[in-house]
Amino acid sequence: MEARVPTFLAEDGGLENIGYERKRLFLGMFIVLVLFGVLYTVFNAQVRNKLPAAIADRLAVIPRALGFEQAPPPPLPPKLVQIQEYDVYYTPTDKKDVRTVTISGLVKNTSSIKLDDLRAEIEVIPRQPDAPPELRTIFLSPKTLEPNGEATYKLELTDEKVMRTVLRRIVSIEKDANGKETVKEIKAERKPGTIRSPEAPPEDDKKKKGGAAQSGAADKRMQQAFPQPTDRESRPFKR
Repeated sequence: MEARVPTFLAEDGGLENIGYERKRLFLGMFIVLVLFGVLYTVFNAQVRNKLPAAIADRLAVIPRALGFEQAPPPPLPPKLVQIQEYDVYYTPTDKKDVRTVTISGLVKNTSSIKLDDLRAEIEVIPRQPDAPPELRTIFLSPKTLEPNGEATYKLELTDEKVMRTVLRRIVSIEKDANGKETVKEIKAERKPGTIRSPEAPPEDDKKKKGGAAQSGAADKRMQQAFPQPTDRESRPFKR
């Protein structure tokens, strides 16, 4: 028998109309899903903030203008400090030919906000060539600074096993809402050169006058014996 198209399909376009209606239905559903995704992204801050900052900021204007979201608080002023390193000075110990080396410096809060829990990270470089450097973290005194306030850091070592030190950075410890601590580096400006520490022992005038030539020769030998420091490193400790 010859197959026939059912009457209801043969009328008014039949199969062609059914295919067209189905395509239109799928297109409508796709448009609804796209609009839902756009609205969900615009009104959900967590999803929106995953976008590039410039796009996220523009989209955030819509929910804030409609009153669905509050504008974020203004960003905090930057945290800034200024570092002035003191000259390294030496004091005798009970051991023969071993001295205590004092590394210290002055830190000034040059920002407009109070800085809390300040610490200095100092890298200690041993004399033994194959020994790895050691990072020391010490509190500033005081460790809280108001704007224009000053604090000092001080680290004492012996020159028996340590060749030089490097002041790496000034950091603070911040806590989030869950109490988790995070180390944050404070942007620092370093004053060139060093100045004499107020705690350094007074220099002997005889040593100043008579030891200048010897000191120059000793410095020359030190330059030949050890790699020369960068602008952030102390000179090799004299032995």
